[in-house]
Amino acid sequence: MSKDIDYSRDSIRQELDKLGLKDVKLSFFEEIGSTNTEMKACCLSFGVPDEPSLFVARRQSAGRGRLGRRFESPDAGIYMSLLFPYDFGGAQLTAYVAVMLAEAIEELSGLSPDIKWVNDLYAGEKKLAGILCEGIINPETLKLSASVIGIGVNVLKTEFSKEVSEIATSVEEASGRVISRPELVALITEKILKRLPTLSKSELMEKYKSKSNLLGEMLKITRGDENFFARAIDINEKAELIVVKETGERLVLNSGEVSAKIKREI
Repeated sequence: MSKDIDYSRDSIRQELDKLGLKDVKLSFFEEIGSTNTEMKACCLSFGVPDEPSLFVARRQSAGRGRLGRRFESPDAGIYMSLLFPYDFGGAQLTAYVAVMLAEAIEELSGLSPDIKWVNDLYAGEKKLAGILCEGIINPETLKLSASVIGIGVNVLKTEFSKEVSEIATSVEEASGRVISRPELVALITEKILKRLPTLSKSELMEKYKSKSNLLGEMLKITRGDENFFARAIDINEKAELIVVKETGERLVLNSGEVSAKIKREI
């Protein structure tokens, strides 16, 4: 297993400051259940802070992804949650963050990840990273007051469980390069807080579609108890997947209700 020379609060703080992110409040944990869960609990208990806030953990004991799936979190990856004040909408925000995350990984490693709708990054046919965006609702207004952006990236080579090792890879394994976790945390944060708000939604969605590994592919779609095959033909401005079934029926799918798998993987 590869190791960073220094992966700590101080090293991350130093990289954030280099990128002009001195105002970002950083909390670092050796181990935590889930950075998203902890950040949401803090916001509910103490209110949404005015300054940008970032939680980073060396390990997670209860990491989770979309649809409640478990996210294995050994000391070889990045597990971070960033409080985001802008209202882009859940699925849209996830898509835009995926673009920023892919750009950050490529900038440091040379690896250009694909995006699997809606929230996973892939290197070839193996998962590299996942994103989970969750809203924080103001209890008085019952409106969205902020979003928690959870990101997990497999950075260094490690021994996953047998089940996970068959479907997951790391930046090091896929690119052949060991990159700095503190530097990647800071670059991801900088791109989300500074670069993302400068781009139009149409620009972000075009970038997202250009990196998609599903468009044009025949997929196995699972929606509730229903399973069917359909070809992915587009992703709309709401980050919904547009598919055409073998019968010719056209469907618009919401990420909250379906999962999709490329047919060749089945």
